[in-house]
Amino acid sequence: MFSISLRSFLLFKLFSIPHHPSLPPSLLSFQLILSPVSLFYLSRLCSCLFALGFTTLGLATKTPHVLLSLILIAAGSVSLPATLALLTNQAPASEKGSINGAADTVRTLSSAIGFPLMTSVFAYFISDRAPFPLPGAALFLGAAVSVLALLSLQLALWYHDHHDKSV
Repeated sequence: MFSISLRSFLLFKLFSIPHHPSLPPSLLSFQLILSPVSLFYLSRLCSCLFALGFTTLGLATKTPHVLLSLILIAAGSVSLPATLALLTNQAPASEKGSINGAADTVRTLSSAIGFPLMTSVFAYFISDRAPFPLPGAALFLGAAVSVLALLSLQLALWYHDHHDKSV
């Protein structure tokens, strides 16, 4: 959960590329189904679903709650491919491999950081040292990082719209 949220955050933060109008409209098969505008909204919607899913999973006490949370998380997991599609759609063909390689690097780093961090957060909040027991604390942290990724996307797009004069 944390690693996927961190991936989305880092992808938007580090690898935003200005749009190249000379690119053909169907460079990716994904684009044949969804336009870049709908990819943008899909990425935002899925990030929200992802955060909501982890929040509800952290609060879940019964099996139906867990199942609902898992459905939200599964729907929200589309945010990473949608984000990657947004980024690669804006790049020239010669840079698409670099973007995908960078995305894999971010994925590996976020997994290396996220798994031990979330395990530590979970262990702390179920231990006697915690101020109160909160087994879902790691899930809440993952949801918070997902929201930060979404806010970072919004900020990057706002900045691009208001400051990038090359497009």
